[in-house]
Amino acid sequence: MTEIVATFDTLMDQAKGAASSYMYEARSAIDKAFGEGYAAANPALVAAFMQTAVADFGAAATAKVIGSALEEIAESLRAIASSR
Repeated sequence: MTEIVATFDTLMDQAKGAASSYMYEARSAIDKAFGEGYAAANPALVAAFMQTAVADFGAAATAKVIGSALEEIAESLRAIASSR
């Protein structure tokens, strides 16, 4: 299984970078869809976009970790079954 070896300071710095990226992408996507300045005039929409992006990433990352762990378990079970 994958182990996270980053320090809490590193993780905090990465979180700030992710938030900045989500905010930039939110502003760009919203202004592209609704017109220049719409994101600035609708900060709740920017926040909702960011929350959706974070939730989607969290779900995908969790699924990846769980899928990887399940594959390791399946591999171990196959090895046990074949050794009998």
